[in-house]
Formats: sequence, structure tokens, C-alpha cells
Amino acid sequence: MKTGDLVTISAYGRGLVSLSDQLCTRTRTLQRAIDSENPADVPVDRLPPLVGIVIKIWKGNYQWSKLQYSVSWAGEGIPGRSRWEKSFTRKDLKMVSKA
Repeated sequence: MKTGDLVTISAYGRGLVSLSDQLCTRTRTLQRAIDSENPADVPVDRLPPLVGIVIKIWKGNYQWSKLQYSVSWAGEGIPGRSRWEKSFTRKDLKMVSKA
């Protein structure tokens, strides 16, 4: 994976508690934006897909750290792996298209 690649969240990433919380918040926000009266009635397949571009790659701060990826999401995205960490690891991301 390199800068400029299109990515989305992988199945592993969706399983992480911190990412799944952020994804649920994103889903609820988009459902309210589509239908403010009955947001629960909006099917998930009507929501825009979560796709972003890798904008920065760097080595982690510690010896055991892997490469960290910064992603610029199209539309409403999530900041990072957790609220305080604004990056992702390779396992969190799935490549959609190469640059």
C-alpha cells in the first residue's frame, strides 16, 4: 500500500471496538441526515460508502510499531483507530484501488 491508494475499513478493522463505535456513530449521523423523522428506517445500503485516500505513511514511534497510515476520507469519515490515535495500521484498511 502506498500514498494515493483508495482504501476502506477491513473486516478486521470493523471488528475493533474503537472503530466499530466510530462506524456506528457515522451510520447514525448519516441516517439522521437522510431522514430526520425516522432515521432507523433508512437501510444501511442507502448510505454512501466509506472510501478514502492514503495521504501519509510513516514508521511508528516505537520499536514494535508497524507502519502507520493517515487517510483522508471522502465525505463523513472517521479520524483514526481510536479517539486519541489519528492513524490506522495496515490490518485496519482494505485496498479498493491502486494509485
